[in-house]
Amino acid sequence: MDLSGRLIKGTGSYEIKELASQDSVLNHLDKGSKHLECTVAGTVAFKSDQVYGEWEFDVYKGADGNNVGVQIISPDFTPLASTCYQLRLVSTEAIGLYDGASGYIALTANSYIVINTWYRIKVTRTPDGEFTVFIKGGTFGSDDWTIVDVGGGIGTNPIVDISHITTKYFLFDLDAGDRITNIIMRNAVQQ
Repeated sequence: MDLSGRLIKGTGSYEIKELASQDSVLNHLDKGSKHLECTVAGTVAFKSDQVYGEWEFDVYKGADGNNVGVQIISPDFTPLASTCYQLRLVSTEAIGLYDGASGYIALTANSYIVINTWYRIKVTRTPDGEFTVFIKGGTFGSDDWTIVDVGGGIGTNPIVDISHITTKYFLFDLDAGDRITNIIMRNAVQQ
């Protein structure tokens, strides 16, 4: 899905920068590719009516204390809205799928990822509500998708949740030093 023309200015400050180095997870990008780097914490969003399908993006967590939030389904422009689903890379270096109404429905153990490393994340949601979260990059390698392991954490992956079925935005909630690039959305039609 082409996101040009769908960008909605959020809060915070951002710079568009050329990738300084293309580590293994970014080797699929063309030389000279750009990323969006947060310089002052805030949000940036894209218009989206997608509630089923795939969401993919490259993300870089810039510091230990940072919390990267990616609201894949968000009917309003509020981070952690009660009617959203958010993928979170939290300050303990865990990854979680968060339901704004009930909290984490899936969460890894702490230290699952490391800071200052590019990761490629893919979240899928089938029309029956089954979410699956995948990762590439860092110790997970760059060739094949790895299903995020929530052993030692909370919930299961995949997990079924059908609480939220409307959206208007695909929203990133970033802290200073966090980076995003290569955002791809593939819609699936509800059966």
